[in-house]
Amino acid sequence: MELIMLGTGNAMVTRCYNTCFVLRSGDQHLLVDGGGGNTLLRRLQEAHIDWRDLRTILVTHKHIDHILGIAWMMRLICQNMNKGTYEGDAFIYGHDEVIALLKDMAEKLLQPKQIKMIGNRLHLITVHDGETRKIMDRDVTFFDIHSTKAKQFGFCMQLDEDEKLTCCGDEPYNELEQKYAENSTWLL
Repeated sequence: MELIMLGTGNAMVTRCYNTCFVLRSGDQHLLVDGGGGNTLLRRLQEAHIDWRDLRTILVTHKHIDHILGIAWMMRLICQNMNKGTYEGDAFIYGHDEVIALLKDMAEKLLQPKQIKMIGNRLHLITVHDGETRKIMDRDVTFFDIHSTKAKQFGFCMQLDEDEKLTCCGDEPYNELEQKYAENSTWLL
């Protein structure tokens, strides 16, 4: 498993881009968050990641610096699905507020023929606190980080028998996350 940082900082960064990263295992990729609008595409390019290889996206919360680039990804994915230049399906995971906002943004910003791909080949999937799903052939458990700013989910991914990666979202570690973070090899 490879961790590729696309940016770090806070909502107002201008030089090092907003917080987001990609987990890569072979030809599988998981994009976690994507603020900064279409600058996300440049950051992916600089990291030598073709956006067409992204099939799985996870959005932790609905702050602008974590979600705005996802609107661009949705546009590109749907547009290229229509053209026949994006193979397979794509999946975007997030809690209920994130998924509702992404659906609303799509309805207001995308063209009708692009919107038709949502639910057909671009799947917006609501996840719940404590829920485990298979992503990149690994168990991924989502959890509420108990943010005081906005509803936000982190996740832990079992990398193999001995290694686990846990992302506690956009805030410092909270003791309420202990059962997910304990025994993590990597804690973000």
